[in-house]
Amino acid sequence: SYEEIKKIKEAVHENSLWNFVESRIRNHPRLYYAYKKIKEYSDFIRKLDPFIKNTPLFYTGEETELRPIVKEAKERLKRVSAKKDTKNSLFNYPKALSFTFPFNVEMESNLDFDLNEEYLEVILDFQFGKGTGKRFLKNTTAKRSKTGRIRYIYGKDLLATLRARDNLFTLTSKGAKRLHRILRYPKYRVMASEEAVPFVRKGKDLLSKFAVSWDPELRAYEEVLIIDPDDTLIGTGTLMLSPAELECFERGVAVKNRTTINL
Repeated sequence: SYEEIKKIKEAVHENSLWNFVESRIRNHPRLYYAYKKIKEYSDFIRKLDPFIKNTPLFYTGEETELRPIVKEAKERLKRVSAKKDTKNSLFNYPKALSFTFPFNVEMESNLDFDLNEEYLEVILDFQFGKGTGKRFLKNTTAKRSKTGRIRYIYGKDLLATLRARDNLFTLTSKGAKRLHRILRYPKYRVMASEEAVPFVRKGKDLLSKFAVSWDPELRAYEEVLIIDPDDTLIGTGTLMLSPAELECFERGVAVKNRTTINL
């Protein structure tokens, strides 16, 4: 029906299509059988599926375990050396990631849990790679928001903000510089062509046709560093397309540029 099509479009726009599909597949045995075929294509889909979502992961049953993002999250947990002392319907994970997507499974989150400064290292390792947290947090201070939760990491200046919606970090220009020094090329980098560099420095988004190389392990909507062909940092922002899509697309935004880096 038109109403159902409208709901599908809204789910696509809100990046919550998986939740919508799972709410429908129990309506008929054939739908459930068809959904289970996803397992055969999981590795392909997870390269295209955005890792960051606007809504929590809803657990509806065993079918949720088939989601590509569940497999992706389990792979990324290998980056974290902290003890996996917490469990929900889908994951065994460190307590520090209790509010971090996708471990904050709807209806199972511990609302009384509060982060401390030691937990920030675990979140950074999960987001940017093993060993990143300890080096990034050296000589820093964590500050809390008016709600009492840790939200900001400061050196001399603000380095990063912990987002409330998914408990992952957004970088400032100072934070991007620090991360760039920590991570080896090509980790978490998208390279702009020479002709695009002046525009990125002025705050313009990096368009797909001007993205010449990138970290193949990235996923859409992740925090990335924008570099020039000499690996000089020129900006930081949100990757809007997966690496597989960057290979094919000639139009559209590759990286939404949040902040430029001064020379």
